[in-house]
Amino acid sequence: MSGEDISQEAMIVKISETFNALLCDRPYRDPRQYNHKETYHILQRKSGQEFEPKLVDFFLAHYREFYELRQKAIREFAIKHKLNIKGVA
Repeated sequence: MSGEDISQEAMIVKISETFNALLCDRPYRDPRQYNHKETYHILQRKSGQEFEPKLVDFFLAHYREFYELRQKAIREFAIKHKLNIKGVA
């Protein structure tokens, strides 16, 4: 599926999953993990190629909020399960 074949909901999930995957440590990838600035620019570059531009524009306009929510969720998970997760203050 591509372009118009992908529903708006599926495209939102695809953007969100890509955002999270880029920020996560992946042993098979170099670099293993991208920082939040690199992730922002990668999503920006994929707009119009892999992602619907208006959805990327919305996501990037609220990027800081999404990033902070992700960090908060990871922190809360780590505290609840007594884990030490790299890169989470």
